[in-house]
Amino acid sequence: MNLPNYQNKNAAEQNQIINQTIKNNNYSTIGDIGVLGSGWFGRELGYRLTLAGFKVNTGSRLIATRGVYCKSSGGGGIPGTPVNLHPLGLPVMTFDNVIMQTRSKILFLAIPQSGHQEFCYRFARALAGHILVDVSNGALRLEKSNASFNLAEYTSKAENIQALLPDTAIVKALNNITADNLSNIFSKTALQTCVASNNSIAAQKVSYVIREIGITPILSGLLASAGSLEMHQFLLFPSWISSYIILFGVFFFWALVAILREHVLPINSNWENLPIKTLSLILSSTGITMLCYSFWPAMVVQYKMLIKNHVRLEESFWLASWLSIRKQLGIQAFVCILMHVMLSILPQNRYLTTYTIYDNIALLLGVMSLLIFCIQLFVSLPNIKHELNRREFHFIMSTIGWINLIFSISHGILISKEQWQTKNTPDGLAGFLPIAIINMFLPILTLGAKIILVIPPLKILLNRIQLGKMGSKKDETLMVPVGHRFYPKCYRYYGIK
Repeated sequence: MNLPNYQNKNAAEQNQIINQTIKNNNYSTIGDIGVLGSGWFGRELGYRLTLAGFKVNTGSRLIATRGVYCKSSGGGGIPGTPVNLHPLGLPVMTFDNVIMQTRSKILFLAIPQSGHQEFCYRFARALAGHILVDVSNGALRLEKSNASFNLAEYTSKAENIQALLPDTAIVKALNNITADNLSNIFSKTALQTCVASNNSIAAQKVSYVIREIGITPILSGLLASAGSLEMHQFLLFPSWISSYIILFGVFFFWALVAILREHVLPINSNWENLPIKTLSLILSSTGITMLCYSFWPAMVVQYKMLIKNHVRLEESFWLASWLSIRKQLGIQAFVCILMHVMLSILPQNRYLTTYTIYDNIALLLGVMSLLIFCIQLFVSLPNIKHELNRREFHFIMSTIGWINLIFSISHGILISKEQWQTKNTPDGLAGFLPIAIINMFLPILTLGAKIILVIPPLKILLNRIQLGKMGSKKDETLMVPVGHRFYPKCYRYYGIK
């Protein structure tokens, strides 16, 4: 497409060119929008569209009982807003009138999913040639047996509507937006929604309308991706499940070791220290272990590159899952270390009566480690992360992260130097190393594995492999098709052996 030339033109001519471009895209003809459904979501959507300058035609299935009891788009049975209480007092009409009077032929379907089939059978002919936007999700009150879905067997609501209305362009959008989000017009939160459709023109028009009401549209491909969009609304922290399993496993392991070492095996043990001192020891061991776990997957990939002498993008499932939860592991390590610091400053846990120079250095390193954790935590926030370029983000999360591990190891060694130096162990603990020594094995091993990777010869070789160069010379590459189940195949350069 030839772009207009804005050079050497005044403001009036530029506006004329922009308006002509909009007319060529048929966006200027979108003057009215139809909203099929007058529940809470339909009312708030019509309100936002009206504020954006569109003429809204609102339809209701129950004109006689309007304002008494009407379900929302989520099927929740939320009472609708009466006409006289709506800020703009939008009129309500029948579905037939909305379909006939909406000249832009863009309709938002905001009725419960239980009424989709009846709606499609009744208005199939009238909706031919229209653009119908499905905003629904499944009912939130699901049975336990239906709480988990299989994407391969799941058919989205939008696909079902498309099967019933073959002559209508179905668009999936706004299913992640609630009526409360639409009602808060002064919110500073940046709202985003995915737009999926088999008709690219319909998706572009709906994206234009959504952008006009202050929501950022994200084109998500064909309508087959609507299943993923709907399923995403029912997942409960899916990316945290694996990390929590690892966290609980590590925590219970260190809890068992600490209780055995500090309370069960010693003859004279003080169980009063369990809630504070022993728990602080368990949390510190768990935190530094989780920190090491967040570093290991990337090093495993790098070692595999060195061994196989080429870049392999198809990693195993367990390694790919481990790579995807590194952020969660780091956040959980931060929480454990923060709780350890809070328990350490309590009066009941002041077991250091006199502070030597080593104790002061250990406390300083511990505070610096916690400070780095806080910096990395805030940098991982989306709003702050987007302000950094790739090199800055990598420097904070990787380089400073390894410095954090060095500080943590130094803190652990210095704060427990007496346990490292003494050869006398209490009765019943012969051969049982202190917890402060045991929990340092994995961090020191992690740091040693990283030092091997930064040795200049291996570092240079690893960089050449990551750049697609096999060892000391550049080998041929192969065009391997890489596709997605929803999209056509594309091609990427893959290095082969």
